[in-house]
Amino acid sequence: MQPGSVVASFVDLVALVQALGLPHTANPEQQAVQVETTVRGEKGQMLVLWDPRAQLLHFVHALEVTVPEERVAAMVDAIARINFASVLQGFTFDHRTRRAAYRFVVPRRVDGTLLALEVDRAANAVLGAVGDYLPALRAISMGGAEPDDVLAVAESTRL
Repeated sequence: MQPGSVVASFVDLVALVQALGLPHTANPEQQAVQVETTVRGEKGQMLVLWDPRAQLLHFVHALEVTVPEERVAAMVDAIARINFASVLQGFTFDHRTRRAAYRFVVPRRVDGTLLALEVDRAANAVLGAVGDYLPALRAISMGGAEPDDVLAVAESTRL
């Protein structure tokens, strides 16, 4: 699939992921593709969900950080500060699992399509955001940094 190719269905999305040579698992029933990622040398996973009803494409990259109960408030505060300072705000926190993620949603065109290049750019934006802030969020989780410092820590660890 070429960058100018049109992604018009879940089948096209899977074909794009395959053409890019990305390790993945497709779930046609849920219209989801679980893509294996490497961010800053660490293995991770990004869920790409083709939403046929709302004509959206969701990207959700889990952060491999489980936050201790005593650091939850600090993590939530840090995520709010990151999102406020970011052009693409997308960090989230699930209080049930005490895990953070980055979520980015792309509306599809009126005809329900996206260009392969647009899908690739969106995925790379997610990976970039995760890479930029993962060390800072890990430091918040472990108590090595406080929310007031999260942006400075992220800047000092940016590649």
